[in-house]
Amino acid sequence: YVNAANNQYSVTNLEYIISNIQLTNNHNEIIKYNNIVYVDARKAMYNSFVLNDVPYGSYKSISFNIGLNQELNISNSLPSTTEFINMAWPDMMGGGYHFLKLEGNVLDSLSQSGYAMHLGTDAGLVTCVIDSEYLISTPNSNFKLHMDVNEWFENPQNYDLIVDGNYTMGNMMLMSRIAKNGYNVFNLIQ
Repeated sequence: YVNAANNQYSVTNLEYIISNIQLTNNHNEIIKYNNIVYVDARKAMYNSFVLNDVPYGSYKSISFNIGLNQELNISNSLPSTTEFINMAWPDMMGGGYHFLKLEGNVLDSLSQSGYAMHLGTDAGLVTCVIDSEYLISTPNSNFKLHMDVNEWFENPQNYDLIVDGNYTMGNMMLMSRIAKNGYNVFNLIQ
């Protein structure tokens, strides 16, 4: 990948948690789901999820959090699966869970170094709203959420992995910058 700051970077790990899923139909009715979804881009079994009992009809938006709200973001509050245990945020840093782990390597002139954009705590909570028309017409209707990884590093602020920092965990200012860029990382494909 090449981002807006002209960083050439790879992605070796992309894991995140989705929660607070809400669908808004064309009558402005909001359907809420309590699903907490773990996603790992490297593993097909963690790349899809099901929303049960979605009423048929036309919808105009979907919204969700990348991460957990304050009431849910408490150490050991999620099921004790390997996936959620591996997403734990260190207790000495406030506990709870990682909302996002975006990791890889970035080229700096002639050398390569690692980067780790980790989001957690209230400063790292991202709310995504996708305004896009879609139709639920059968029990097996589906759509895809597509993440544009470059958006984590641009819009509203360009983020340079070399100049601004290649590690966000524990740095509330950097986590906040990355989180603010996360509002539009997804688009909907039907």
